[in-house]
Amino acid sequence: MVENQLMNQESLAKQESLAKFLQVDIKDIKQLEHEDNVFVINNDWYMVLTNEEADEKAKEYIPRFMWAFNSSFLKTHMPEETNKEIIESYQRKCERSGNVLKTMVVDLDQFIEEVIGIYGRGFFISNYDQQEEKQDNYFIYHIVN
Repeated sequence: MVENQLMNQESLAKQESLAKFLQVDIKDIKQLEHEDNVFVINNDWYMVLTNEEADEKAKEYIPRFMWAFNSSFLKTHMPEETNKEIIESYQRKCERSGNVLKTMVVDLDQFIEEVIGIYGRGFFISNYDQQEEKQDNYFIYHIVN
């Protein structure tokens, strides 16, 4: 019961921050059922996350894009003996190769940190405009449903 109240307070705080960011009335924002961090206004969807949640979401999403990174960049995060042509052969399989490439990376956390440093979290979380916006203590991502 107490946990639900805390979740509701957090959700309300996120909704308030989103309303403030968008300069709209909070009553116009609806939370998606079964999605604690996703809100809808006028058919536009937004994900509102704490810093920690955004880090976790980026860690979840970045490996899905492994196939799209430059093979030379990927190679710098793989064992020295990894052949660039092998990486490129997996990349040609696009999304289907993500899990294989992910297992080839020596230190996935370091890889993800470097990728976030280069592109930012918004590039991977916001599939609408790749932007990360900050309002109060939350990070806002415009997403496509």
